[in-house]
Amino acid sequence: MGGSATTAFALPDEKWAWPTLLGELIPKSEVQHSSQKGLTLVRSLELISNLPECEVLVLHFGTSVGWPLALVKVGYRYGLQVHNEFGFHQPPKPYSGTPSVKMKKKIRLRFRNMIKYLLFFAGAYRPKVSIREIEDQVRAVIAIASKRTSRIIWVQHRSLQSMRIIVERKMYQRYYKRFIAAINSNAPANLTLVELDSDFLISENYLMDGVHLSEQGHYVLAHRLAELIKAQE
Repeated sequence: MGGSATTAFALPDEKWAWPTLLGELIPKSEVQHSSQKGLTLVRSLELISNLPECEVLVLHFGTSVGWPLALVKVGYRYGLQVHNEFGFHQPPKPYSGTPSVKMKKKIRLRFRNMIKYLLFFAGAYRPKVSIREIEDQVRAVIAIASKRTSRIIWVQHRSLQSMRIIVERKMYQRYYKRFIAAINSNAPANLTLVELDSDFLISENYLMDGVHLSEQGHYVLAHRLAELIKAQE
């Protein structure tokens, strides 16, 4: 179970995401995949409680900061999806079109980053999820997941920060460290935490937005999880 990082988002139609690849790597296995765009810990509670019992439950959570948006009136004029928390995300694929079109898109991107700085220093661009609530949410997810399976693998997703402005990078790192600390301090014996280490954090494993996985990223993660599951048998 996970968010859009567990799907073949923005990949060619014939390419598979890591859950499907994982099923191919473990003979005689049956993999059931449940995903929801922008899945957070709170949103996952009901989904996990409705899952059938399983031998291994793999949870793939992103470090979702959930920035609130304050440019509703601007709308799509500047390419901002201001109706949700993903409006300032970078595009997953390289810019296409004529050189002039590509240039306009790059200028629009720089404009969005400038707006983010202005909103941040005005106090309007802040995470909507309190960092103090992370440990309670982690504890709740573990408690419910433990009722559905005897083995939990928690993949804590990490995104590349090269496409983020400085204030976002600092805030993201702060949240990520809190997630890891909360998982480690509340992990039962049947939970294995998987962090995406520096070897994984390379551009080849991600799409241009630095969040979603590329074909190679899905392949590498699937093999890493398959080896882990086989080693625990």
